[in-house]
Amino acid sequence: MKLKLNMILSNRVGIRTCSDYSPFGVELDGRTVNGGYRYGFQNQEKDDEVKGEGNSVNYTFRIHDPRLGRFFSIDNLANKYPWYSPYQFAGNSVILLIDEQGLDPKPVTSWEFRRVAKGLGLTNNNQIGRLFENLTIGIVQETHILITNCNNYFSSERLKLNGGLPSSVRPDGIQIDTGVETEHKGSKYSITIHYTDHWYEAKATSKSLTFKYRKHQLTGMIDALAEGTKDDDEIPALTLLTTSNVNIGMDLRKYADNKGVRLYQSSLYYDKETDEYMLSDPELQVSGVNLSKVTEILTDWFGDFDDFDFFGKKDGSTLKTMSNDMSGPTDPDPAKAD
Repeated sequence: MKLKLNMILSNRVGIRTCSDYSPFGVELDGRTVNGGYRYGFQNQEKDDEVKGEGNSVNYTFRIHDPRLGRFFSIDNLANKYPWYSPYQFAGNSVILLIDEQGLDPKPVTSWEFRRVAKGLGLTNNNQIGRLFENLTIGIVQETHILITNCNNYFSSERLKLNGGLPSSVRPDGIQIDTGVETEHKGSKYSITIHYTDHWYEAKATSKSLTFKYRKHQLTGMIDALAEGTKDDDEIPALTLLTTSNVNIGMDLRKYADNKGVRLYQSSLYYDKETDEYMLSDPELQVSGVNLSKVTEILTDWFGDFDDFDFFGKKDGSTLKTMSNDMSGPTDPDPAKAD
């Protein structure tokens, strides 16, 4: 007796693995096909040996149980977020957020940024400083209307403190009002740009930013902002975009308070998972003296960021393109990594 084997060849594609999940990552009954694929919810690796299929997910730094919606170890960054449980997953906002590795983005120090710049062929302090300026101002420009390469602004205080030059300052960026006016006159258009009293200055440094820093550069900015504010309803503000190890001296904070200028600091971070740079929320710097305007400051928050502003990839075309553009106009305080 002969057996005849009929072989049917097909180019049809079959589904080996698929799954629908609850918001916290539980695999839904009847809607999961397990084909041996080892990755599951949010593309994280599953650890099925102890708790069963899909009930334990490895987020590199911590293990997540989707049935509880919690991690099983304490967040290493719990002290930064006292309003959260140290075991919370994705900020308990699972429709809006994901948790890349169970860990926050990593702060970027001046030393680490110098190493990145060196990888792009930049070793000169001025070049590194300019790259940091381009990167951080570019991040702000993702969410704010900001102009760069502004004019010099005279500071009588800086002139007096230095006993001469430099007597002016140039912020790296100035925020403008969204209400840009255009007027049509025949075949020509005229545009009026409304500048705000919010300046940005980038600093990639391992030094403290003090009253005397770089021949009173930041002191001069605070002075020029305070003297140049025309509208009584406006509170001038200076946001310092820094590497993560930068400390703002108490003397500079007090000077800003006495001048009625809001002083913020926003630090650079790097997300290894997404290969992107970002800036933290601006943190208001107050010294504890002359705080009569604090209530106004908090109720009239100006230039608020949304958690982190993301920009560019570490090895992507954006940062490489920036590294090729180190040109710029004359500045009394050129960008410098010091």
